[in-house]
Amino acid sequence: MASSGYSSFTLYRDAIIGIALRKLRVIQDGQIPNAIDINSGNQALNMLMKNWQVQGLILSLYQQIAVPMVQGQSVYTIGPVSADLVIQRPVQVLDGSFYRRTVSSVVTDTPLKLLSRQAYEQISTKSVQGSPNSIFYAPTIDIAVAAPLYPTSPSIGWGTLYIYYNPINSTDVVYINTRRAVQDVIDGGDEVDLPQEWFMPLVWGLAAQLADEYEVPEDRCNRLFKWAEYYRKQLQDWQHELADVNFAERRQQEERVMDNKEPA
Repeated sequence: MASSGYSSFTLYRDAIIGIALRKLRVIQDGQIPNAIDINSGNQALNMLMKNWQVQGLILSLYQQIAVPMVQGQSVYTIGPVSADLVIQRPVQVLDGSFYRRTVSSVVTDTPLKLLSRQAYEQISTKSVQGSPNSIFYAPTIDIAVAAPLYPTSPSIGWGTLYIYYNPINSTDVVYINTRRAVQDVIDGGDEVDLPQEWFMPLVWGLAAQLADEYEVPEDRCNRLFKWAEYYRKQLQDWQHELADVNFAERRQQEERVMDNKEPA
C-alpha cells in the first residue's frame, strides 16, 4: 500500500491537554476534560511555550524583519500598535543582521555589529550621520504617553531599535534577524505555534507541569519528569546538530564571543 502523501498531522489545544491529562491518569480513554481542567491546562501550556521561547529552543520563531531607514533617524519603535514598524514585537535581535544600501540600482549589503546596551550608551557621537554599522535592540515594552491605558501590556507595547550611524538617506533598509514571541493558544481549536516535531515534548512537558496540581504520586511524577526531559533534550540535540553545519553562523558566534571576551 502506498504512503498517504501527506505530512500535515497536527494537534489542537484541547487534544494536547487531553493527552497530557491521560498520562496523569486524571481522565481515562474516551473521557473529555471538564472546563476547570481545560483552563488549568491552557494556562500551563502557554507558560510552558513561553519558557521554551526564552531558552531559544523553538527555531521556527526566527524571522528576518526589514526596517526602512529614515534620514537622520536613529531610533525606531517596533510593535503592533502605533510604532514606526507595525508588526509583532521581537523579543530578541540576533547576529546576522545587515544594512542594505542601493545606489544607482547597485545593491550593497554590509553586516551590522550587534551591540550591548553598555556599548551603545558609551558611543558619544550618536547624532553623526553615515552608513549604519551597528545596532542595539531593547525589547522592553514601551509605548507613547498618549496611548491607551496599560502601557506595558505585551499586546500593545513595542521594542526599540537603535541604529548607529544615523542613516544618510531614506532609501536604504536595515534587515534584522529576530526571535519573535510564540503565539498564544486561546481556543480549543487553536493549533500550537510549534512544528510537528515538538508535539511529543509538548505533551510530556505539559503533563509534567500539571503533575503537582493533581497530586500525582511521586513515582509517577518522576517518570513524567524523566520522559519530559528526554524528549526535550532529544529535540534540542537534534537542533544543535543542524545548527553546527551552518559554518557562517558558527563563525559569527565565535567572533562575537572573542570580541566581548566572554567564555565560550
